[in-house]
Amino acid sequence: MAPERDDGEFYLALSYIKAYRTQYEPDFVMISTSQVSTVGLGSQITFEGRPRPQSLPAGVVAFKAEAEKNLRNSGLSYCIIRPGELTDQPGGTRALVFEQDMQDDDISQGRISRADLADVCVKCLLDPRAVNVTFELTESTYAPTARTPTKEISPMLETLKPNT
Repeated sequence: MAPERDDGEFYLALSYIKAYRTQYEPDFVMISTSQVSTVGLGSQITFEGRPRPQSLPAGVVAFKAEAEKNLRNSGLSYCIIRPGELTDQPGGTRALVFEQDMQDDDISQGRISRADLADVCVKCLLDPRAVNVTFELTESTYAPTARTPTKEISPMLETLKPNT
């Protein structure tokens, strides 16, 4: 299109990605949703006996599950983070929980601050232990302590199993 006729709009739709290189850190960090973990477990996620306030429509969860599948099959090294309900609380005040086999009840109650999620995303980009793993990320439900939670996530990533 000639520059004088360009309306400035840009649209990119991907249905397939393939890469043929390897590296030690993830090429791509995807923020999904913990609700993808419940696909097939039930359609309604509840919190304190009522529908979860931030619950995504089933169609959105299905698209996120499909995006995860496409990323896993792309050939890129990746890290998929499934955060709990996002909050505006300050980060770094609670211990974080990295889990791969969360039960439906655990998923529905998990929360995490946006600041903590952003911090984990950046650290995963630089950590070889985050390659080809998918995990749920929430704050610990235990009461905060006077001790500052650890900022080092490598030991927690080390316990996760890579996707096969």
